[in-house]
Amino acid sequence: MLISDVSEIKKIKAVINKGSGMRNLVLAASLALALVGCASTPVLNYSPKEIEGSELEQYWVLKQSQFSTGSRYKRLPKQGAVVEVRYLIDSTGKTHEAQVVKAEPDDDWNRTALKVVDIMEYDNAPGNESLTPVYVITTFTFKI
Repeated sequence: MLISDVSEIKKIKAVINKGSGMRNLVLAASLALALVGCASTPVLNYSPKEIEGSELEQYWVLKQSQFSTGSRYKRLPKQGAVVEVRYLIDSTGKTHEAQVVKAEPDDDWNRTALKVVDIMEYDNAPGNESLTPVYVITTFTFKI
């Protein structure tokens, strides 16, 4: 979450406007610092390494294998898709910088693939005690 999120700025303003005095100013400043701390900044022990998908298990192991993202689609796309997403796994196992590099058909499932990457978390694999961050491309297949 970034401090620039409109809803979070409104919350800070609401705290400030509820009253006056130093207590509210300190509370608002603390809230702003907490929100900045929540911003998704990758933790990198080393420079990220570009790897192939087949090498991923040497560095990171996915914590869960099923995901639920909820849907904002008014109607689901009429066909399945294959979406390739490139992303960074940082030294804490969190994902960042997700971007669609290929989709067939284009755009139908891109948003869902990016949501899935956003909630994915990894544990370091045995042998990756240094917590090496990596860039990897993962292929998602959506079927209807």
